[in-house]
Amino acid sequence: DRRLRGIGQPPRTRVEAAEWLRRLGDVAPDECESAVRAFLLELQQEGVVAPMPIHGSERWILAEDAERYRMAFASDAREGQAAQTAAAVILHRFLDTHALVGLEDVLQRYPFERTWAQRQIEEWTRSGRLVQVVASAAAPLQWSAPANFEQMQRGTLSILRREVMTCPAAQYVDFLLHWQHVHPTTQLTEATGLQEVMRQLQNVSLPVELWEQAVLPLRCRGYQPRHLDELVAAGRWTWHCRRDGEDGVGSVAFVERESLGHLQPPIVEASGLGAVDSALLDVLRNRGASFTAELATASNLPVAAVRRSLWSLLSLGLATNDRFEVLRKGEPPGDEAPPMRSRGELRAFLRDTRRHREQDWPEGRWSLLAWGQPDPEAAAIFQARLLLERFGIVTRELAVMSGTSVPWRILYEILSRMELSGDVRRGYFVEGLSGAQFALPEAAKQLHDLALPSSVQAPALLLHSLDPANLYGSGAALDVPFLSDQPRTFARRSGNWLVVKAGRPLLLIEQYGKRLTAPPQAMREELTQATARLPELLKLTPTRDVRHRLTVETWNEEPVTATVGRDLLEQAGFVRDYQAMTLYAVWSS
Repeated sequence: DRRLRGIGQPPRTRVEAAEWLRRLGDVAPDECESAVRAFLLELQQEGVVAPMPIHGSERWILAEDAERYRMAFASDAREGQAAQTAAAVILHRFLDTHALVGLEDVLQRYPFERTWAQRQIEEWTRSGRLVQVVASAAAPLQWSAPANFEQMQRGTLSILRREVMTCPAAQYVDFLLHWQHVHPTTQLTEATGLQEVMRQLQNVSLPVELWEQAVLPLRCRGYQPRHLDELVAAGRWTWHCRRDGEDGVGSVAFVERESLGHLQPPIVEASGLGAVDSALLDVLRNRGASFTAELATASNLPVAAVRRSLWSLLSLGLATNDRFEVLRKGEPPGDEAPPMRSRGELRAFLRDTRRHREQDWPEGRWSLLAWGQPDPEAAAIFQARLLLERFGIVTRELAVMSGTSVPWRILYEILSRMELSGDVRRGYFVEGLSGAQFALPEAAKQLHDLALPSSVQAPALLLHSLDPANLYGSGAALDVPFLSDQPRTFARRSGNWLVVKAGRPLLLIEQYGKRLTAPPQAMREELTQATARLPELLKLTPTRDVRHRLTVETWNEEPVTATVGRDLLEQAGFVRDYQAMTLYAVWSS
């Protein structure tokens, strides 16, 4: 406001004083500083400046503006169009030379009629000549010229960016564990917190079994599969698959139904659809959600062929089901008869077929996913909000790790506009990540309030390598720090886990526990904590080994029985098994 009024940088000559007065319109004697009063008196003697009483105070104005001021404030001409035009010029000049102006500020400065002044300001606001500013719910409305408002925004953002304190990468990892409710102190309870977890992980694609083995149970205390079934059956949430290979449904993601309109449909080539698939697509478009038997009747196709086609559409991301139990059980066996070489084989086939039919195989109603056709800007805004809710802080590395289809340059533009609107803050929040970092205000505050815990007090947390809260490994935002001197990476795949303590990786678990890697600088107490979490793998991967055991073969690339890992694993309940250490499920508590 001082800069707009020229306070602190007064005119140095009479010419500059005249231009200064032309820009401000009118000034009172107490608003003049330094030699400005003397300049104005000289200009008054020359006839360039004239004094005029306005609203009970003496003002200086340019002589050429005297007629405009008399016309604007003359009581006998206040209703005329010329008078209103003159008043509008004076009002807009006052708004242009102040940062924020309220209606009372205007009426204290000039004897305008209140109704006219308010109507004029509202009209300029609608046309974009003014910006309405709401400081708080209790504060009166204020207005600003667009150029002035932009300067205030940029100045405020510059101050806010300087206030940001950069934290180590480990502190952000610990924050993310709290943010995503993986940390024991922020875990949610049962179905009540499941919706909050699903909202944070919306549209995250993970292997089917991973959701209920290693993601949801670590965030929702007391999680049961029925909680997810009830959430999907309620109709607010749905799920879609994405084929990662040639066979199977690949990975699955959960999305709110109302959010499907913000997502682009999957790209499916015409050659990828068979005749039965195309026929079923037409039937589903016409009938809507239907059971398998109804679809078979409507399409005049065998039930087995319809079921195969539905699972093909499911893997392509075109169809879904209102029961998640369908995906949990997997594709049912087909009913086609294989070639029979004897009567015994025929009797066995008929017996197995009858048993399969007697099974209560979940069916549910099948429907097409209502993908939208959003414009690129709307899709980018939606993806930016998803990333903010998931990570609290968004950087290029996190955007790439999440696999979003929107390029970072577009997300950067969207997040920059969100910063101008006050929805996010920008600064260098986390060391080791790229400089353009955007954070939700509550996330930035929580990150700074959450001091990095001491290694002694922090719990050791078992985390799957593909968990969205894991930032370490190949394709992730951070490199594994204690492997920097060794040319080996930690792959983020289904069989790999890690133990994190105080935001730092303490133990890498690869190939379902066969290979363990620990930092050489780790204390024995910390490694004892880490290995004590290994028995949990038997509960989190119950179908991995038919004998239900966990076998460790190497510790830091050496046979485990010849390293310190042997003693640590023995404390965790492992026994020696030739050159390996094995934990049997029947022995683990």
